[in-house]
Amino acid sequence: MKRVLLLVFGLMFLVGCQEGDRSAEDETAVAPAIVEIDQVTVGSLTMTLLHSTSGAMMVHSASSDTLALSIPIPCSFNRDSVGNIRVVERDGVHILLVENSTPDPDPANKGDCITWAQGIVIADGTLHVIPKPTNVAACPPLAWDEKVFTYYGEDFFE
Repeated sequence: MKRVLLLVFGLMFLVGCQEGDRSAEDETAVAPAIVEIDQVTVGSLTMTLLHSTSGAMMVHSASSDTLALSIPIPCSFNRDSVGNIRVVERDGVHILLVENSTPDPDPANKGDCITWAQGIVIADGTLHVIPKPTNVAACPPLAWDEKVFTYYGEDFFE
């Protein structure tokens, strides 16, 4: 009887592992779900903010270039007090911010948020994602000072 039980459990284990391997293969074969979050046009350049299972991305519609963002999802464009996507222009360079904000999980910081912002720069018709995001302890809505925008664009000013 023990041998039969061991054989049955052994077969169940083998079948379970094979099914597990098959489902792992199926998961890698499935393309990540992509959701369009927002779109903005600056001059002649249209950009789309996307979320996918692998993170946030910006897509330049004219060239279909996809640039990965470093901030967590969900994220969105920073907006002004009226709700328009905020774009700061200086010396022909346009700067936008994409931001993510979540409540601070630390009970000592109740009511605070952990907010990430990443700069998107349009210079000479080219879309650039600034690689290093900024982290602040503030909750939205955030009225970022213009200096934050120009900080992200400073390498592109003439």
